[in-house]
Amino acid sequence: MPDITEVIEKVTINEVVEKVTINEVIEKVTIVEGGNYSFNVTTIEPEREVLTISFDNQTVFELLNIPTKPSKATVFLNGVKQTYAVHFIINNVIFTWLSSVRLSVSDILEIYYL
Repeated sequence: MPDITEVIEKVTINEVVEKVTINEVIEKVTIVEGGNYSFNVTTIEPEREVLTISFDNQTVFELLNIPTKPSKATVFLNGVKQTYAVHFIINNVIFTWLSSVRLSVSDILEIYYL
């Protein structure tokens, strides 16, 4: 996705940051005459993996990459969003299922992360 450049007039940095979503990075803020500034935002596409459940009651999986912020990962079990530290945790590339709901080979476990 190409860089997006926006020019904002007389707003604070906090207001700029509020306009940026979790998968966007502010690359550069340039202050110009009159207190106005411009900033470049790059959108980063999250990694998406469908974890293969090889056997019933499996709890440990290996991710393809290391998430930069594991607690910000979004996980869905059969389309239902799960909660970090309640249903799962991530340490390095190891994804561990914590929920009392037991996984089955027919389940779909999907994860998005940066």
